[in-house]
Amino acid sequence: MSYLRVCCFPSCSFSFIRCSAAPAHRQQRAITAQSGCAMAALPFVEDIGTVFAAAGIVIRLSAVLTLKKAFTLHVQTTAGQQLVTSGLYHTVRHPAYSGSILSLFGVALAFRNIVAVCLVLFCCLICYSTRIRVEEKALEAQFGKEYADYKRSTYRLFPYIF
Repeated sequence: MSYLRVCCFPSCSFSFIRCSAAPAHRQQRAITAQSGCAMAALPFVEDIGTVFAAAGIVIRLSAVLTLKKAFTLHVQTTAGQQLVTSGLYHTVRHPAYSGSILSLFGVALAFRNIVAVCLVLFCCLICYSTRIRVEEKALEAQFGKEYADYKRSTYRLFPYIF
């Protein structure tokens, strides 16, 4: 038998919980459930987080594969480049970023830590909004009215949300 000190986030009080020789995954769930953490009461948070992470990876991979040679890590356009509006780009202007945000959010959920969830969402908001602003300026300069029309007919990141 051993005693563990547990705390999920600052508002939780520290508690000491006695663990028996139960399997590790059951001990972890028991410890989390007794710690007073708001996310601990939700029974399938890890599973939901894993599904979000996997879905985000699939979305990002699909978006990158749709762009093919037009995908780069740096914001740039070339003279012969075409505006991609097929696949996920038919509905969302930045599906690769949507996939990244979804997968990072899923990982944070899987850890069952509200601080991680808030931190991921805050960092994604700052980083991706800056990147999107720069990218959209470059695309407007390259494609002009065609990109302006495309912007009016699509969502920025998440359909029906943003």
